[in-house]
Amino acid sequence: MGKTISEKILAKAADRPEVFPGEIVEARIDLAMLHENTGTPAVMAFREIGLNSVWDPSRVVVIFDHNAPASTEIAAGLHKYMRTFVEEFKIGTFYDIQEGICHQVLPEKGHVLPGQLVVGVDSHTCTYGALGVFSTGIGSTDMTSVLATGGLWLKVPDTLKFVYRGKLPKGVSANLADKIYLTSTESSFYGLIGPCSGRGIEDGRTIDVLSWRWDLCTPYGHIDISCANNRYFRNPS
Repeated sequence: MGKTISEKILAKAADRPEVFPGEIVEARIDLAMLHENTGTPAVMAFREIGLNSVWDPSRVVVIFDHNAPASTEIAAGLHKYMRTFVEEFKIGTFYDIQEGICHQVLPEKGHVLPGQLVVGVDSHTCTYGALGVFSTGIGSTDMTSVLATGGLWLKVPDTLKFVYRGKLPKGVSANLADKIYLTSTESSFYGLIGPCSGRGIEDGRTIDVLSWRWDLCTPYGHIDISCANNRYFRNPS
Protein backbone atom coordinates (compact mmCIF):
# COMPACT_ATOMS: atom_id res chain seq x y z
CA MET A 1 0.00 0.00 0.00
CA GLY A 2 1.25 3.45 -0.86
CA LYS A 3 2.25 6.01 1.73
CA THR A 4 0.99 9.54 2.19
CA ILE A 5 3.29 12.54 2.05
CA SER A 6 3.00 12.94 5.84
CA GLU A 7 4.05 9.33 6.40
CA LYS A 8 6.98 9.65 4.01
CA ILE A 9 8.28 12.84 5.60
CA LEU A 10 7.88 11.58 9.16
CA ALA A 11 9.51 8.25 8.30
CA LYS A 12 12.52 10.10 6.92
CA ALA A 13 12.62 12.39 9.96
CA ALA A 14 12.46 9.39 12.30
CA ASP A 15 15.10 7.49 10.30
CA ARG A 16 12.72 4.59 9.71
CA PRO A 17 11.71 2.74 6.54
CA GLU A 18 8.02 3.44 7.21
CA VAL A 19 5.61 4.73 9.84
CA PHE A 20 1.89 4.24 10.37
CA PRO A 21 -1.00 6.51 11.42
CA GLY A 22 -1.40 6.64 15.19
CA GLU A 23 2.26 5.92 15.94
CA ILE A 24 4.34 8.24 18.09
CA VAL A 25 7.72 8.88 16.47
CA GLU A 26 10.78 10.80 17.57
CA ALA A 27 11.41 13.04 14.61
CA ARG A 28 14.36 15.22 13.67
CA ILE A 29 13.34 18.80 12.91
CA ASP A 30 14.62 20.48 9.74
CA LEU A 31 13.66 24.03 10.69
CA ALA A 32 12.29 25.79 13.78
CA MET A 33 10.61 29.20 13.65
CA LEU A 34 10.09 31.52 16.63
CA HIS A 35 8.54 34.98 16.80
CA GLU A 36 8.68 37.50 19.60
CA ASN A 37 5.39 36.55 21.27
CA THR A 38 5.19 32.80 21.85
CA GLY A 39 8.87 32.36 21.10
CA THR A 40 9.86 34.29 24.20
CA PRO A 41 8.44 31.73 26.71
CA ALA A 42 10.25 29.00 24.77
CA VAL A 43 13.56 30.82 25.18
CA MET A 44 12.87 31.54 28.86
CA ALA A 45 12.32 27.83 29.51
CA PHE A 46 15.43 27.02 27.46
CA ARG A 47 17.51 29.28 29.68
CA GLU A 48 16.04 27.68 32.80
CA ILE A 49 17.40 24.32 31.64
CA GLY A 50 20.85 25.87 31.72
CA LEU A 51 22.15 24.73 28.34
CA ASN A 52 25.03 26.60 26.75
CA SER A 53 24.08 26.11 23.11
CA VAL A 54 21.17 25.55 20.72
CA TRP A 55 21.11 22.19 18.96
CA ASP A 56 21.75 23.74 15.53
CA PRO A 57 21.59 27.56 15.23
CA SER A 58 21.57 27.33 11.43
CA ARG A 59 18.18 25.60 11.57
CA VAL A 60 16.52 28.24 13.74
CA VAL A 61 14.77 31.33 12.38
CA VAL A 62 13.68 34.17 14.67
CA ILE A 63 11.41 36.87 13.28
CA PHE A 64 9.63 39.87 14.75
CA ASP A 65 6.19 40.30 13.20
CA HIS A 66 3.37 40.02 15.73
CA ASN A 67 4.06 43.23 17.63
CA ALA A 68 6.45 45.06 15.41
CA PRO A 69 7.35 47.80 15.82
CA ALA A 70 6.86 47.42 19.55
CA SER A 71 3.65 49.19 20.63
CA THR A 72 4.30 49.09 24.38
CA GLU A 73 7.21 49.08 26.79
CA ILE A 74 6.50 45.41 27.54
CA ALA A 75 6.67 44.53 23.84
CA ALA A 76 9.94 46.42 23.51
CA GLY A 77 11.28 44.37 26.41
CA LEU A 78 10.38 41.14 24.59
CA HIS A 79 12.21 42.37 21.50
CA LYS A 80 15.30 43.16 23.55
CA TYR A 81 15.16 39.75 25.25
CA MET A 82 14.94 37.90 21.93
CA ARG A 83 17.68 39.99 20.31
CA THR A 84 19.97 39.04 23.19
CA PHE A 85 19.11 35.37 22.63
CA VAL A 86 19.84 35.64 18.91
CA GLU A 87 23.22 37.24 19.54
CA GLU A 88 24.27 35.06 22.46
CA PHE A 89 23.37 31.74 20.85
CA LYS A 90 24.43 32.80 17.34
CA ILE A 91 21.05 32.04 15.76
CA GLY A 92 21.48 31.51 12.04
CA THR A 93 18.69 33.75 10.75
CA PHE A 94 17.08 36.78 12.37
CA TYR A 95 14.47 39.03 10.74
CA ASP A 96 13.91 42.24 12.64
CA ILE A 97 10.86 44.52 12.52
CA GLN A 98 9.37 45.59 9.18
CA GLU A 99 10.61 42.48 7.36
CA GLY A 100 7.12 41.01 7.01
CA ILE A 101 4.80 38.31 8.32
CA CYS A 102 6.67 35.15 9.32
CA HIS A 103 4.61 32.75 7.19
CA GLN A 104 5.19 34.90 4.14
CA VAL A 105 8.86 35.65 4.77
CA LEU A 106 10.05 32.08 5.34
CA PRO A 107 8.81 30.70 1.98
CA GLU A 108 9.80 33.81 0.03
CA LYS A 109 13.32 33.71 1.49
CA GLY A 110 13.69 30.05 0.61
CA HIS A 111 13.79 28.61 4.13
CA VAL A 112 11.12 25.95 3.56
CA LEU A 113 11.45 23.31 0.85
CA PRO A 114 9.49 20.20 -0.18
CA GLY A 115 10.01 17.18 2.06
CA GLN A 116 11.08 19.12 5.15
CA LEU A 117 9.69 18.85 8.68
CA VAL A 118 9.12 22.38 9.97
CA VAL A 119 7.70 23.51 13.31
CA GLY A 120 6.89 26.96 14.63
CA VAL A 121 5.43 28.50 17.75
CA ASP A 122 2.41 29.70 15.80
CA SER A 123 -0.77 27.91 14.74
CA HIS A 124 -0.48 29.16 11.16
CA THR A 125 2.83 27.35 10.62
CA CYS A 126 0.73 24.83 8.66
CA THR A 127 0.86 27.33 5.76
CA TYR A 128 4.00 25.70 4.35
CA GLY A 129 2.12 22.52 3.46
CA ALA A 130 1.32 24.11 0.11
CA LEU A 131 5.02 23.66 -0.71
CA GLY A 132 5.08 19.97 0.18
CA VAL A 133 6.35 20.54 3.72
CA PHE A 134 5.11 18.76 6.86
CA SER A 135 4.65 21.91 8.91
CA THR A 136 2.73 22.38 12.11
CA GLY A 137 2.44 24.71 15.06
CA ILE A 138 3.72 23.62 18.46
CA GLY A 139 3.62 25.00 21.99
CA SER A 140 6.33 27.13 23.57
CA THR A 141 7.67 24.37 25.82
CA ASP A 142 7.66 21.96 22.85
CA MET A 143 9.88 24.48 21.10
CA THR A 144 12.16 24.47 24.13
CA SER A 145 12.70 20.76 23.51
CA VAL A 146 13.44 21.42 19.85
CA LEU A 147 15.98 24.13 20.70
CA ALA A 148 17.69 21.76 23.11
CA THR A 149 17.64 18.50 21.16
CA GLY A 150 16.54 19.13 17.58
CA GLY A 151 13.87 16.48 17.97
CA LEU A 152 10.24 16.15 18.97
CA TRP A 153 7.68 13.42 19.60
CA LEU A 154 5.01 13.58 16.91
CA LYS A 155 1.96 11.45 16.26
CA VAL A 156 1.69 10.19 12.68
CA PRO A 157 -1.62 11.61 11.45
CA ASP A 158 -4.41 10.09 9.44
CA THR A 159 -4.93 11.80 6.09
CA LEU A 160 -8.13 13.27 4.66
CA LYS A 161 -8.38 14.14 0.99
CA PHE A 162 -10.60 16.85 -0.46
CA VAL A 163 -10.98 17.52 -4.17
CA TYR A 164 -12.05 21.01 -5.20
CA ARG A 165 -13.61 20.78 -8.65
CA GLY A 166 -14.28 23.50 -11.17
CA LYS A 167 -13.14 27.11 -11.07
CA LEU A 168 -13.88 29.83 -8.57
CA PRO A 169 -16.19 32.54 -9.96
CA LYS A 170 -14.85 36.03 -10.47
CA GLY A 171 -14.55 37.84 -7.17
CA VAL A 172 -14.41 34.63 -5.11
CA SER A 173 -11.09 33.75 -3.46
CA ALA A 174 -9.67 30.63 -1.91
CA ASN A 175 -10.21 31.88 1.62
CA LEU A 176 -13.85 30.80 1.32
CA ALA A 177 -12.57 27.27 1.90
CA ASP A 178 -12.53 28.36 5.53
CA LYS A 179 -16.29 27.77 5.50
CA ILE A 180 -15.57 24.03 5.69
CA TYR A 181 -15.36 22.91 9.30
CA LEU A 182 -14.18 19.46 10.35
CA THR A 183 -14.60 17.67 13.65
CA SER A 184 -11.76 15.18 13.18
CA THR A 185 -8.44 16.05 14.80
CA GLU A 186 -4.81 15.03 14.39
CA SER A 187 -5.23 14.60 10.64
CA SER A 188 -3.29 15.87 7.69
CA PHE A 189 -5.13 17.32 4.74
CA TYR A 190 -4.49 16.99 1.04
CA GLY A 191 -6.43 19.37 -1.16
CA LEU A 192 -6.43 19.35 -4.94
CA ILE A 193 -7.02 22.96 -5.84
CA GLY A 194 -7.08 22.55 -9.59
CA PRO A 195 -4.73 23.65 -12.38
CA CYS A 196 -2.43 26.61 -12.05
CA SER A 197 -4.15 29.25 -14.21
CA GLY A 198 -2.82 32.06 -12.05
CA ARG A 199 -3.85 30.36 -8.82
CA GLY A 200 -2.05 27.16 -7.77
CA ILE A 201 0.38 27.59 -4.88
CA GLU A 202 -0.94 30.99 -3.87
CA ASP A 203 -4.46 29.65 -3.36
CA GLY A 204 -3.02 26.53 -1.77
CA ARG A 205 -1.24 28.61 0.84
CA THR A 206 -4.43 30.55 1.53
CA ILE A 207 -6.36 27.35 2.19
CA ASP A 208 -3.51 25.93 4.26
CA VAL A 209 -3.13 28.95 6.54
CA LEU A 210 -6.81 28.68 7.50
CA SER A 211 -6.84 24.94 8.12
CA TRP A 212 -5.74 25.24 11.76
CA ARG A 213 -9.33 26.26 12.40
CA TRP A 214 -10.35 22.80 11.25
CA ASP A 215 -8.09 21.12 13.84
CA LEU A 216 -5.86 19.73 11.10
CA CYS A 217 -2.20 19.33 12.00
CA THR A 218 -0.75 19.94 8.55
CA PRO A 219 -2.34 20.63 5.16
CA TYR A 220 -1.03 20.13 1.64
CA GLY A 221 -2.11 21.71 -1.58
CA HIS A 222 -1.63 20.49 -5.12
CA ILE A 223 2.09 21.05 -5.61
CA ASP A 224 2.92 22.47 -9.02
CA ILE A 225 6.41 23.95 -9.15
CA SER A 226 5.74 25.55 -12.54
CA CYS A 227 3.00 27.67 -10.98
CA ALA A 228 5.48 29.37 -8.71
CA ASN A 229 8.06 29.86 -11.45
CA ASN A 230 10.52 28.52 -8.87
CA ARG A 231 9.80 31.59 -6.71
CA TYR A 232 9.56 29.51 -3.52
CA PHE A 233 11.98 26.73 -4.40
CA ARG A 234 15.46 28.08 -3.83
CA ASN A 235 18.11 28.43 -1.16
CA PRO A 236 17.73 31.17 1.47
CA SER A 237 18.78 34.59 0.20
